[in-house]
Amino acid sequence: MERQARRQNRRRDIHLVTMLLFLVGAVCLVGCAAQTKGTRAMSQQAHLSGPANTLSEAMTQCLRHKEGFSCYEVAKAYNTGHGLSKDRKRAQVYFQKACDYHSSLCSFVPRDVLQNHTNRKLEEVRRQRLAKLMAEREKRMRERKVQKVSNRHGQGVVTVSVTTD
Repeated sequence: MERQARRQNRRRDIHLVTMLLFLVGAVCLVGCAAQTKGTRAMSQQAHLSGPANTLSEAMTQCLRHKEGFSCYEVAKAYNTGHGLSKDRKRAQVYFQKACDYHSSLCSFVPRDVLQNHTNRKLEEVRRQRLAKLMAEREKRMRERKVQKVSNRHGQGVVTVSVTTD
C-alpha cells in the first residue's frame, strides 16, 4: 500500500514538473517573440537598417538620412584613398557634415585635413557646447542654493521660484 502511494506521488511529481517546464518554455517563447516583434518595429521606425556595409551605402546614409558616422566613414575613405579616389576637398566636405550631424565626431576630425574656416567652425561648436554646459551648471548651482535656503527657513515647506534672464 505504501509503495503504491509512493509511486503515485512520483508520477504526480513527474507530471507536475513536466507541466511546469512546458509552461516556463511557453512563457519564454512568447517573451522572445514579443521582444523580436518590438525590435523589428523599432528598426522599421528608424530610417537606417544598421551601419553601412559599403561606402556607397554610407554615402547614401550620409546624404539622405544625415547620419554622422556614415559621413565620417566616407570622409576617411576620401582622405586616405582606401575605397575611393583620394580627394582632399571632398574629405573636408564629408568631415564637416559628420561634425554637423553628430557633434561628438568633431573631436575625431583630423585638424590638418580641415581648412582654417572649418577649424574656426569647429572651435565655435566647441565653445557653444562649453557655454551651454556652463550655463546648465550655473542653473543647477542656483537651484541648489534656493533649495538649501528654503530648507533652512521653512523645513522644506516654502517653495521659491527663481527666474533669471
